[in-house]
Amino acid sequence: MKKITFFVFLIPLAIAILILGLLDCSEKITNNGNNYQPVSMSLKYSSSEFTPNIVFYIVAISAPDIVPPIVDTLNYLRDFNPYDTVVVPSGRNRKFMLEAFGYGESNEIDRLLYRGMATTDISSGSTVSLTIDMYPVPTCLKFSRRFISVQSESPFTLDIKAFNIKDLRSIIINIPYNLQVIGGSGAFEVDSATKGISLIGNDQFDSGHGETSFFIEINQNNQERIIADANGNATLAKLFLKAHSGGFINPFPLSLEVIEINGELISQDTSSIFVDYCEVYIKQLSISNPIENQIFQSGVITVEGVISDSMVQSATLSLNGHIQQIAIENKIFHQPVVLFAGRNEIIVTGFAPLNQQYADTVIVNCNMFSPALRVQLNWDKDSTDVDLWVTEPDGTPVYHNNRQSSNGGVLDIDDLDGFGPENYSIMQPPNGIYSIKAVYHNDYGFGPSIAEFKIFKSDNLIYHFEDTLYFVSDTTRAYKIQMPEGTVILQEK
Repeated sequence: MKKITFFVFLIPLAIAILILGLLDCSEKITNNGNNYQPVSMSLKYSSSEFTPNIVFYIVAISAPDIVPPIVDTLNYLRDFNPYDTVVVPSGRNRKFMLEAFGYGESNEIDRLLYRGMATTDISSGSTVSLTIDMYPVPTCLKFSRRFISVQSESPFTLDIKAFNIKDLRSIIINIPYNLQVIGGSGAFEVDSATKGISLIGNDQFDSGHGETSFFIEINQNNQERIIADANGNATLAKLFLKAHSGGFINPFPLSLEVIEINGELISQDTSSIFVDYCEVYIKQLSISNPIENQIFQSGVITVEGVISDSMVQSATLSLNGHIQQIAIENKIFHQPVVLFAGRNEIIVTGFAPLNQQYADTVIVNCNMFSPALRVQLNWDKDSTDVDLWVTEPDGTPVYHNNRQSSNGGVLDIDDLDGFGPENYSIMQPPNGIYSIKAVYHNDYGFGPSIAEFKIFKSDNLIYHFEDTLYFVSDTTRAYKIQMPEGTVILQEK
């Protein structure tokens, strides 16, 4: 069997080259605290001996902590070096799968030519050499996508494609799947349609949960017509699918089994036909606002979204690695945050029983200068009101009844019903001592709450501390910040 070897170099951000060998491909991977970071990818020939009709590559990167897998497409032209960007976290056992595609039926760019996989560990800032052997794809059936991530209740489509099955006139396919549901009901609907090919049999829809399957019969009544092109390639069917609300265990796989070709039964044990699968990840949590790559001119925004799984009882929001609890009401979250200058990574995570977690991520940018001093207050009790007080060097208090001072200090957010944040910022703080404390304005009968302070100097965290508020009107200890040095002094109550 002909083999193509790809040499892949994973290099820190400042260098930028991933090489696919006989083809050359360059990738830069960096990571800070296991957050997702940009990965720049390019592709070029390194040998004139390698000249198959490849048009694009699909790169899929998977690991137990990468859910769903990261998938990116690289367009390819013989005389140009295409460039693309994905995001990859550092860690162990990162599996790289490469698929090379060329022209298929009716000159469509969908013919799978080569596939290869390899696994490596990636450390932040390190250089890793990885070799991937790419083998020609044999006679096979595959879905149009290996990994797909969809929102619960949202329809999606998958094509079933045949490759290298010559003289294909009819085919019967079984598609088994295992939809595991916890803490509620769930179902999976399939509605089959075709792309110029008639379907016969149970071609309407099937639904259920657990281990089940459905059959597709194609061209059974018209076996005189060849349904594949001269190379044995065809798009056999387009599936319209939808997963209903429930606590799904991700992912659930859709498999392919060939039962019959041209009227002849196919043995699953001895068949030479390669059958692929698709992993479907149901997004039970989705951020609707802001949207990816949105640009803001000011720092205060509201993060909004929905959680489909009713078993999710708590959630957190991470902003550039700074985590806070957020409230969920009727499966909706609506959380004000204060952005950092530049790039902001927002991750909302929902927690359900049996260690189930759902998350969604969005990257946004903020075109503002970093405040020289920023103080953020959060607390751990929902439906309670804690107030941030900052007294500036001239004695001016900034709090909920005086949210802006003549010195330029601003209370950006006054949260009245739990978790925070409340945020004080000042662009050009006068030199001197700033006194910081929290006051328990109203506990609404929920009892003590832990106040969490974070102090930033030009968006760099310089101090982080917690204090307990026991009753209404109770105050934390006062913390004094000396500016411009940024030193913090603790003062007892």
